[in-house]
Amino acid sequence: MTCPYRNIKLSWKLKTTRAASLHLLKRSYSSLPFFIDPDKNYRLKIKTSSNKEYESDFVPFKQTPAIDSVTWALDDDDVHIYANAHDENDNTHYYFWKYDETWAYTSAFPSLNKYENGQIVDRHDDIFHCWKTLPSTQILISSSVKLAQDIISKYTLITLPLNSEKFQSEYSMNLHQFALTKDAFEYWQQLKKNTENIGTIFGPQPSQILSNIRCTSNPAEPVIGYFSASSIEKKRVFISRQELPLVRNITGYEDCVQDTLFNAQIPDFRGSELITYPVTKGMPPAVVGYLMASFFCVDCRFHGGTTVKPDFWK
Repeated sequence: MTCPYRNIKLSWKLKTTRAASLHLLKRSYSSLPFFIDPDKNYRLKIKTSSNKEYESDFVPFKQTPAIDSVTWALDDDDVHIYANAHDENDNTHYYFWKYDETWAYTSAFPSLNKYENGQIVDRHDDIFHCWKTLPSTQILISSSVKLAQDIISKYTLITLPLNSEKFQSEYSMNLHQFALTKDAFEYWQQLKKNTENIGTIFGPQPSQILSNIRCTSNPAEPVIGYFSASSIEKKRVFISRQELPLVRNITGYEDCVQDTLFNAQIPDFRGSELITYPVTKGMPPAVVGYLMASFFCVDCRFHGGTTVKPDFWK
């Protein structure tokens, strides 16, 4: 009997000794929902544009248990975010996570006006509020093999300083959880040791990583990578600024300053900076000029984000 899965993980990382193939490490492929028989084994076949062919071993399809919760705790000046999960059927034991983190932020100065066709006019687009999203970069794995029950409790996903720019307004993490086989777990464990835990005199030395993918068109070519098949479980958590102690966040805008563009200077202005808001004088107030600052300090998109509010945002 086959079962439809909408959240499926068919993952692979491939690296050969040829520099031209390194881009494969960053490739991600997906397909429309299709039928998976959880009792069958699967393998991956790859054919590159240069007609090189790769093939993985057959691997079992793993059903991933639900994420129990994504929690966080404050420890002095750090915020720790944890994953919690369990498998009541005692079938998982090996867990893998990745996440996307998104945070809201504002630029240094709001912009109420803009320079257009030689004039200062009202601005109707919002370039003050942005959202930035980044994927996780570390290898996040854990095992319950040595425990009496198949439970993962408070696995640390990330630790952020309380004054991080990510907590300027509101922060969100969308966690993805995958079940691994023992062989896949050992692969990622070894890769983690080779990439994250070396560099000190007492650290582990790099060692050979065994892949379940081979180059069938050139068997002598060394390949690093691993193919796994599993369902995906997801859970999102939000942390608002109001839930944290009040601190001055490091935003990257600390050096931003404003200058004044007086009305008499507007004819010679060439839009080298962005206008923020008017400068007035007298009673009743009259506009005598405008404040302005660099594009980076005014347009939040120059800080790597987007002004488009994510669909999932509260």
